[in-house]
Amino acid sequence: MSRTPFRRVRAKRVLEVSETPDELDFDSVLDTAEEEPSNSVLKRSFAALAVSTLGLVTIGGVIAASSAGSERVDTASVSKDKNTHDITRAVAAPDALTIEQQVQSQVAQARKVQGQNSGTLAAYAGRTTISRNAARTELSKAVAAEGAVARQGNLDEINDNVAAEATDAGAQSRDDQIEEDLARVKAEAGRIAEEKRKAEELLKKQGMEAAKAKAEAAKKAKQQSGQPAAQDAPKEAPAATLSGAGGTTPLPPGQYTVGASWGQYGSWSRWHTGQDFPSPVGTPVRAVADGVAATNCGGCQGWAGDSALVLHHADGSSTLYAHMSRYTVQPGQVVKAGTIIGYNGMKGRTFGPHLHFEYYPKGTTPGDVYSTSNPVTFLLTLGVHV
Repeated sequence: MSRTPFRRVRAKRVLEVSETPDELDFDSVLDTAEEEPSNSVLKRSFAALAVSTLGLVTIGGVIAASSAGSERVDTASVSKDKNTHDITRAVAAPDALTIEQQVQSQVAQARKVQGQNSGTLAAYAGRTTISRNAARTELSKAVAAEGAVARQGNLDEINDNVAAEATDAGAQSRDDQIEEDLARVKAEAGRIAEEKRKAEELLKKQGMEAAKAKAEAAKKAKQQSGQPAAQDAPKEAPAATLSGAGGTTPLPPGQYTVGASWGQYGSWSRWHTGQDFPSPVGTPVRAVADGVAATNCGGCQGWAGDSALVLHHADGSSTLYAHMSRYTVQPGQVVKAGTIIGYNGMKGRTFGPHLHFEYYPKGTTPGDVYSTSNPVTFLLTLGVHV
């Protein structure tokens, strides 16, 4: 009902328009606008509000886009020294880097250096032929190495604990075994002493015979040369009659190394009672001086092996050869210095193939290991160096 008068007024205005189309009656137009109802004004207000809102949304989007893009730096348009860090932007201090981050950092640095050395543009300096697979491979290696170190540390700790327990148990066991061996040696001391006495008498007798034969040969030579002969031959040979050069090493030179020495402390029951000569199994073992072979050394076969051999010398001393694979002389046989008496092995209580060589001074019993003296010193008295 409200729109009908308005339409009539407009129709009337149109009929009253001048016949000249270019001439407009502005007063009539204003009158018409004044006569429009308030409902049209509201519509126009809502339309203006919608346009304003749309404009605000558009401006906000532009601002957001420009804000996000403002963090990107066009390195091609910035002239800066490659050797100087960019101090125009704040960078948070990095935390402790993990292995993966360290590898990635190294790869990034390599890419940068490769790009700079190849003369590429600054914007493309980070690009290189290094691939993600290469970085992953390096990372895997680093992780594997770190795991291996950790595992080895655990194994070492376990091995140390086991070795310590085994050493303690082994030391106690060796102490018990040595006490048993010494008890057997004491039980055999009388018989061993009798063997030594007989060996000394045999060697002295042979020495006297050798000295007498030498004196007779000299007398005969002088008679043939027309010189007066000596009237009396020596009645007794020197106590320590040796052959040839006077003595020799227990193993051929160049076929052994010098191992644990006499008096050394280690994994033994108390202390080391001889001189070790590590060498391959089968290396020939030689008599260091003239002597009489014997196999009785009380309970020494328990630790020295069942092929251990003793040589009794003319001065009342004895030498013992332990851990041999076998001996090649018979008990009671007289041998000269340098004679092969057996071959090296690893029988008895031993950690590897070697000859354990002991020296027993006059008045001691072979097998009573803690009555030994330094065998290297004894060899030096024979003019032998090891």
